[in-house]
Amino acid sequence: APEAATFDTDPRIASAQAMYDAMLERVPELAAIHNFSSLLPQECNAIHTLHFASADFWAVYDVPDYLDWMTHGKQPGVMNTHKRVLQQLQWKGPKGRWILKSPPNLLLLDEVLETYPDACLVQTHREPARIVASLASMVRAIRRSYYGDEPALTDGKAIARSVLKYFGEALERATKRREDPVMDARFLDIAYRDIVNHPIETLQRIYARFDLPWTNVFETRLRKHITAGRDTGHGKHRYDMNEFGIAELKLDQQFPAYRARFGELLGD
Repeated sequence: APEAATFDTDPRIASAQAMYDAMLERVPELAAIHNFSSLLPQECNAIHTLHFASADFWAVYDVPDYLDWMTHGKQPGVMNTHKRVLQQLQWKGPKGRWILKSPPNLLLLDEVLETYPDACLVQTHREPARIVASLASMVRAIRRSYYGDEPALTDGKAIARSVLKYFGEALERATKRREDPVMDARFLDIAYRDIVNHPIETLQRIYARFDLPWTNVFETRLRKHITAGRDTGHGKHRYDMNEFGIAELKLDQQFPAYRARFGELLGD
């Protein structure tokens, strides 16, 4: 909510939660895949929808030309729109450092740094086969919440191919862009397994790398958050790699530059 005084009571919170509740009622499996709550953080993809250039649209609608545009085209001004939304939210809202997350931002590295020149960049790494299967599973579940089991829109193998096209290009393009020492110096690389297995220590590494203040009060809040129960996004996201044709995609033979650079960070 954009007003500090009504940050926990704004009526739009209940409206957004009703939308999430209806979606989870239709497809309960989503509850184990992702956190769905109107009081929890949201990804930048939600802001990008206001510029009509968002992975959220791809996750719901199967429009190949749109995915081509998102993958290989240009979306001028998308980060300017992003910044204007953040300015609006913090004008009368809570103040502090923004923590932003959106995997497709790997396709927008120069735009991100042009808009936010003091940004601290953290890239997380996981075996691409796991990335493709996990994302395809989530997209399929989201589409089921809209279309049921409509075969043309919820085919797991077709979704996996589009995930590979989009996020595979993001991995390769970011790896190429990071051959520039100036760009590369902006990054800290983190293994996904470390976030899962050692969240406190991993965050301490991030804060130390970017010279951010770490306090006992913050660590206490962090530990409380990690151990707190959750209505959604709490549990094991289970998916069958065969349902998404992962073996057929031969992902172990793809992304040579990415694997050469970050291979030691990819195992679960």
